Amino acid sequence: MRLARTSFLPALAVLLAALSSCGILGRPLNAMRDLRDVQSPSQLDALRGRDPMVTDLWYVSAIHTPDQERALAILERGQRFHPHDPRVIIPQFTLLSELHRPTEQLEKAQAILATGQPPEVRAWSRLFSVDAYLALDDPDAAAAEALKLGGERGADPVLLGQAWARVALEYEYLGRPDEADAALDSSLAQ
Repeated sequence: MRLARTSFLPALAVLLAALSSCGILGRPLNAMRDLRDVQSPSQLDALRGRDPMVTDLWYVSAIHTPDQERALAILERGQRFHPHDPRVIIPQFTLLSELHRPTEQLEKAQAILATGQPPEVRAWSRLFSVDAYLALDDPDAAAAEALKLGGERGADPVLLGQAWARVALEYEYLGRPDEADAALDSSLAQ
């Protein structure tokens, strides 16, 4: 038996109205509307606590937190609610890099790569692994990671080229011109 398209639309409208009235569809919209009215960090904390499933609240909270350590803690907590969302994962890498904590950055990247993350998150994890290895003065490991980055489906060719260029600069700085040339060739191939 095949249902007519016209009988499906009223049922869909009733379902959407029911979901709307119980708050499932309206919560994210209401939270974002409430976010515009926030005047203080305590109001932001309260809003985030009320609606932890709204990803943007975690990201916006971290952005508006002047203390980078606290911003990192906010994003890490948000990742418990949103384990695969780039909006709470990628900024953590940025903060770890800015806080000059390459070992933690590398550990986080390896942990993320060990899980079933979306291609975009995997690519950024590899990119920040390159960054961490360079900060740890290990250009060989950074080059190996840049090579893996090239194999990731979500890799941005521009960022991949920049990663190879940074590896080339590190090799040049260390007086290893042959490796620098090879890395630079890889950056130009992107």
